Amino acid sequence: MRHCILREHYTRITCTFFCALIICFLIFCDFSFASGVNGSFRLDEYNFVPLLYRGEETGYQACTIKGSAYIPVEAMEEYGDCGSFEIDDEGHRVVFTPAEMDIFTGDDETTDFIQKYCGSCSLSFKNIYNRYYVSLNVMKDFIRLSYNTDGTAGLSNDDETDITYVDMEPLSDEQRMGRTVRKTVGAGSLFSSADDSVTVRKDQQVYILGETPSFYKIRTISGQVCYVNREDVNETMEEAPDYDFIFAAKQKKGFRTKINLVWTSPNSNGISSLAPDAAGIDVVSPVWLSQQVEGGGNVTSFCDRGYTDLAHERGLQVWVTLNNDMTTTGSTNYTGKVFADSSLRRKTIAQYLFYAMMADADGLCIDYEDVRSSDGDGLTLFTSELSYYCERLGLYLSSAVYVPSSWNYSIYQYDLVSDSLDYFCVMTYDEHFNGSLYAGSVSSEPFYTEMIEEMLKYTSADKVLMGIPFYTRIWTVDDQNRRQGVQAVIMSTARERVKNAGAAAEWSSEDGQYFASWKDGDLTVKVWLEDARSIAERLSNVYYYDIAGSCCWRYGQQEEGVMDVFEEIYKNGISPGAFTDPY
Repeated sequence: MRHCILREHYTRITCTFFCALIICFLIFCDFSFASGVNGSFRLDEYNFVPLLYRGEETGYQACTIKGSAYIPVEAMEEYGDCGSFEIDDEGHRVVFTPAEMDIFTGDDETTDFIQKYCGSCSLSFKNIYNRYYVSLNVMKDFIRLSYNTDGTAGLSNDDETDITYVDMEPLSDEQRMGRTVRKTVGAGSLFSSADDSVTVRKDQQVYILGETPSFYKIRTISGQVCYVNREDVNETMEEAPDYDFIFAAKQKKGFRTKINLVWTSPNSNGISSLAPDAAGIDVVSPVWLSQQVEGGGNVTSFCDRGYTDLAHERGLQVWVTLNNDMTTTGSTNYTGKVFADSSLRRKTIAQYLFYAMMADADGLCIDYEDVRSSDGDGLTLFTSELSYYCERLGLYLSSAVYVPSSWNYSIYQYDLVSDSLDYFCVMTYDEHFNGSLYAGSVSSEPFYTEMIEEMLKYTSADKVLMGIPFYTRIWTVDDQNRRQGVQAVIMSTARERVKNAGAAAEWSSEDGQYFASWKDGDLTVKVWLEDARSIAERLSNVYYYDIAGSCCWRYGQQEEGVMDVFEEIYKNGISPGAFTDPY
């Protein structure tokens, strides 16, 4: 009898539980999918809004994620032109094979290189609540669509909850075309002395976008827009070229002040954080590309065109970081294999370039680590070949390098590679690291100044960016300062630990940063701290050595107000000595 009563009791509980689940599911469906185009809703970081085509309801929902717009794969197939690529339903991705596509990337030579060596690249679908979506920011050019959100071209709203719809439009096939009758130099603007001029060769096909009594506004096949004298162009009846993908060669315009680069990285799902505000930043370098170890020259990409679009809107350049997947077993051996095999090396370079162009990047940053010293010549050759095509595409090329030393020189060959790079990002941190036997600063002033002085023996000051850590390490040591425990922490965590310990932080003029310590039983805890004052101290050395600027690992680890230090010193001319607040 007792067994029967319990069974009946649990049966009632189970039925009630499943009924509740069904009700929740129906409410969710009614709220999300049955709502159609009647409104948007938000789940966690995803913002779902109605997807329109030419202003009409499609019955699909678009999804915006941190500056990127995504649409269901079925919607892309229904409304887009999908003839230039393959949809791999089993692999949940779009596959691009440049050799089988009509593309134009910067110029004829670069286009030939990409088509000959790139092989196939892919764009993975995003599984969002068990439905597959594809990035509209990346795919819009391939599927010949433009889009707007609430009447604004692209996705420009910082607060995505303000967006109420995504509306797609087909690209117009009607184009006025012309050909240049002589070599000409076009002006970027008719109303200013801007130096963004464009040189157009004789007998080049161009789009005619508009006109005045004296000038044509034209766009070159590679995408550069300028004004030229009317007599330099003859309007023709030619059809517009029907490219599947075009990347306009960019122009490096330089920087008027010291520059600050910050690295960012996507989360475990490959989603980047929202592009940072521009305060204190000139270049953002998301870690988006890595070679696939034993992948036959293929590259893994987390490139996010929506991130780039928003960064550009905020006045930032985007230099995509590419790495050799140094944390994966076999990376060191495979990296040497790629360097030694011209076909593998060229395929890897071509894929890096194609993915960067898909993301509309302004540059690339090489971060190859754990490279054998015997492969130093290979790294120099790899950098030189990548640099050749970056230059043709107008992309900046920088390289994150270990601090100069006899054992690091054989890998990075700083002087030999200098002409191939716009900048060296010198990683002047990890002076003391997790494996160090004795406690010490991540980056003390004597260390980073010595490393900058060493670097200047190999290259010019205008190519050097000094590394700045946005993290530190908390050490537990014995009475001989020997490591008994160590933890890498971000700035705010270090401050909290000092506060909770009731310790006093004292400025160390020798190290150029605050230092705190306290007892933990028989052991001592030590921490060399990073804050606004230690950052300002580093920037004073940027000016002392007159180097190009700084590079920071990693954005998001800094305390509130730290980015203002860069803005005040680099952009507003405030003296680094003005930052003397106690810790």
